Amino acid sequence: MRGSATVLQGISSKTATNLNMKKILFLAGFLAFILTGCLETTEEVTLNADGTGSLANTNDMSALLGLLKNMGGDNEAMEKLAGQKMDSSLSMASVVDSIPGLTEDDKNLLRTGTMQIKMDADAEKFLTKMNFNFSKISQISQLNGLTEKVLGKRVKDLVTQGAAEMGGDDKIPETSSIASYLDVSFDDGDIKGKVNKDKIGSLANDEFLKGLKELSGMGMTIAHTYVINLPRAASSVEGKNVVMSDDKKKATIKIDLETLFEKQDDISFKIKY
Repeated sequence: MRGSATVLQGISSKTATNLNMKKILFLAGFLAFILTGCLETTEEVTLNADGTGSLANTNDMSALLGLLKNMGGDNEAMEKLAGQKMDSSLSMASVVDSIPGLTEDDKNLLRTGTMQIKMDADAEKFLTKMNFNFSKISQISQLNGLTEKVLGKRVKDLVTQGAAEMGGDDKIPETSSIASYLDVSFDDGDIKGKVNKDKIGSLANDEFLKGLKELSGMGMTIAHTYVINLPRAASSVEGKNVVMSDDKKKATIKIDLETLFEKQDDISFKIKY
């Protein structure tokens, strides 16, 4: 479930009833995507003993609003956002039929989802959260693939439209994310994570992530965190970045840009339960 901030523009057309709110959602979504991709993304999977479970994806883009305020001067973006608050949720079932290229199985899986958007510009808070349920472990990968499919075209359109509206250069680098370079597989009793060897060779030419890496060097946290809640205690754990809870039922794996660029051997992990 990656890059959920980018869905704001598509969703706002169905949920916002006033033009000003549409503009606010568009601006927030565009700025969040262009400036940060996703600052801090937490992908939390909860596994039940019968193979069912839930997946929650949270994007914390609060630092974006602080960055805009610190720009100072004639800051049109923050002028539009000043005083704006939003706390709303919607069912993905209300928009799934408008998304082209989905099978009925895809639609049924997406219909289990909800999305919450919380923004308080003055308090510098901006979070989005998507929640999905699945009936079998294999659907975790399916959900991630569907998100990429659903958001891919919307991301491209949003970037192009946003750059034009804000007077910028629309020839920006191809977008990507930390998670796009990783393979995480879920099987009953076995979870594995590793770098995608077919794709990692192109990392050196990834201008988008290199730009984000510069932001992280300025003190901004840009990371993807996996939180995995197990139905029973783990029997074995491998991986330098894996932190287990005392009862060995919760694994937390945080991967930042420095690790992706400089310490790729630290990314792999295996958990048996």
